[in-house]
Amino acid sequence: MNFHYKLLGLLTATIVIFPQTHIAIAQETKGKLYNTAKNVTVYLTIPDPLNPDKPYLRGSGVIVGKQNSTYYVLTAWHVLCPTKKRDRTKAVCNQNDIKNKNFKVVTANGTYPIIPISVKQISGLDAAVLKFNSDVAQQFAKTPDHQQLNNNTTIVYTSAWKSSNGISLPKYQFKKGEFIGQFDRPVDGANFSYLYESDEDTHGISGSPIFDESGLLVAIHTGNNKFKPAVKIGVLIKSIFNETPKVGLTLTPSTIAQEETPTIQQPITFLPRSPVPSLEQKLPEVLPRTINTLNYGITPEYGNPASLKVLLETKQCVWCNLNTARLSGADLLGAVLAATRLSGADLRNTNFSAANLVYADLRKADLRGANLEGANLQGANLQRANLEGANLQDANLQGANLQGAIMPDGKVRY
Repeated sequence: MNFHYKLLGLLTATIVIFPQTHIAIAQETKGKLYNTAKNVTVYLTIPDPLNPDKPYLRGSGVIVGKQNSTYYVLTAWHVLCPTKKRDRTKAVCNQNDIKNKNFKVVTANGTYPIIPISVKQISGLDAAVLKFNSDVAQQFAKTPDHQQLNNNTTIVYTSAWKSSNGISLPKYQFKKGEFIGQFDRPVDGANFSYLYESDEDTHGISGSPIFDESGLLVAIHTGNNKFKPAVKIGVLIKSIFNETPKVGLTLTPSTIAQEETPTIQQPITFLPRSPVPSLEQKLPEVLPRTINTLNYGITPEYGNPASLKVLLETKQCVWCNLNTARLSGADLLGAVLAATRLSGADLRNTNFSAANLVYADLRKADLRGANLEGANLQGANLQRANLEGANLQDANLQGANLQGAIMPDGKVRY
């Protein structure tokens, strides 16, 4: 995996000087995170349609809070309300639908029926909150004080229970991934993307919690790109905090308020949280995040002008449609354009130094004279792109498709 190049160089130098100490610390930290994540990660079952006496794995979830003996779980909405629709947020299930499925939550300490009336879909997102009762104490996840998963959070961990077919005994999975970026608008109920170490996709991972390196719950996993299985998508915790009031709940980093008709007056408690420093605190020398909007454009029939505006204002546009964009000469140093479509775009002399272009679609793009030094083009599609005179020094082209591309030396790649 590629990370921020300056940071990678610094870490590499440190490991050379103190290899055993830092490796031991990293292993110890990951071990603690593994144990913590496993204890708060649950899975949801229904009776197997072919053998009702056996459970069928529907998906994973995470315990996020409690109120007396009632616990709150976050999961993906499609785990509770499956649909064949591309936009999973459109699936409709009433309380009887949920009740008739006989959902159960399996935690580290036992198996418990969910409270069907408690199930709430989070507006506009592939996410849901549910409750279950337990007299046995359950652990629950730490939630962040920071507003969102920032670009300086490069490493994430997914904690899930998986099964090859839904009926075999679930196995626990703890996987490291790399944060790609946030979407300019929700896609299939998700609003951020990340990469797995492998492209393995197994039954039961939907709804699983995603943690940062400090052990804070930052998102839940909701799916993957069927054309690029290594690219995963999810819902940020910040978005869930913002949307829960629309369904009669107020979920915040410090408390979950009562529903509109409360029956218990005691507040729900959360574990202590530690603040996460902002990108500005960690890297005070951060470059400006805006670029000149003059002389740039896009053909509306093929690309999204709103997405181009987002890119020009923030240097971020993940999973966007920027086909035919005219960005010749733009300074996009360090930009995040993972999984974004730039087919047929005019990118002559554009500065993409250290940019994140993982799985970007750059077919037939004009990249003559572009600066791609240190850019991450892992898995990018550069079929028939024109790279004549481009700077590809230290660029990561692992898995990139260069068929028919004109290379920097003017030769065509076959």
